[in-house]
Amino acid sequence: MIAPTVGRVVWFYVYVPNQGHKGPLAAHVCKVFSDTCVNLMVISEDGHTRPESSVRLVQEGEKVPQSDYCAWMPYQIGQAKKNS
Repeated sequence: MIAPTVGRVVWFYVYVPNQGHKGPLAAHVCKVFSDTCVNLMVISEDGHTRPESSVRLVQEGEKVPQSDYCAWMPYQIGQAKKNS
């Protein structure tokens, strides 16, 4: 498990009913509630930012929810494995 901290970058996925998840979009962690819940500043494909509150942070190996969520980038997962 990678512990989230303010300032880290994650990938954000938007859930669209009947279509599944769209993304990833880049997002910065703005507030940490727990290892699985964060507030984000999401950067859209055209560079605009928007807030997302109480977003589920899915850790490697966890099931993806049928809702918006964020996850670590593959590079971050690889670095965490190298350093453990």
